[in-house]
Amino acid sequence: MGRSSSSVLALFLCFGTVAGCSGSPAGASAQNLTFCDVQPILVSKCQRCHQDPPQNGAPFPLLTYADTQVASPTTNNPTAKRFQEMERVVSMGLMPDQSLTLDPPVSALTCQEKATLLGWLRNGAVAAPVGADDCAGLTPTLMSCD
Repeated sequence: MGRSSSSVLALFLCFGTVAGCSGSPAGASAQNLTFCDVQPILVSKCQRCHQDPPQNGAPFPLLTYADTQVASPTTNNPTAKRFQEMERVVSMGLMPDQSLTLDPPVSALTCQEKATLLGWLRNGAVAAPVGADDCAGLTPTLMSCD
């Protein structure tokens, strides 16, 4: 398996698929989402494998905003960042790999989690608000499902 295939496989371990989930805002637009809105999703669905050091075959950590901004060039996009690859595999429904034999079992993203994550990724993976790098005291927004 080549390097890009292993990266896709590792991202596959992180994100989920929910059929029929396109998502729409619940009290906020996707343009207003920041890292603080997706941080709880990354913690609950990704960081089990994307730790430092990575576990269960994941090739990199997803612990911080900076981890989502790392260069991740592809043949079609030599200047791509990791969040762009995350958007591709999440939108394709490749995550998480529920065939992993972990205890407790790997669970899929809920429709709201997937809509929120895709909204954030598709809008450029905006950083946390100024002064809130650790997201402490902020209430995350979840997108609703259609």
